[in-house]
Amino acid sequence: MMYFEEAQQNCGGITPNRRVGRLEEGRGVDDPLGEPIPCRYRDGRGGIDLERVRRDQLRARREVVCALLERLKAFWHR
Repeated sequence: MMYFEEAQQNCGGITPNRRVGRLEEGRGVDDPLGEPIPCRYRDGRGGIDLERVRRDQLRARREVVCALLERLKAFWHR
């Protein structure tokens, strides 16, 4: 239960930005490449909810294909 409370505290408020001021200095070798994992993909134990990630990826792929089909329909009916 303690992990879940810690995860809520980290995701709920303003998180400290460790990268402030590094833009001018440039990134070091040990700096992380991207932003931390979004709160919606974290489970209550400090891990990643892979099922949620998979569902969101599938939904994003579906949206891209649907948008592409709509553009093709619009182009074809000109």
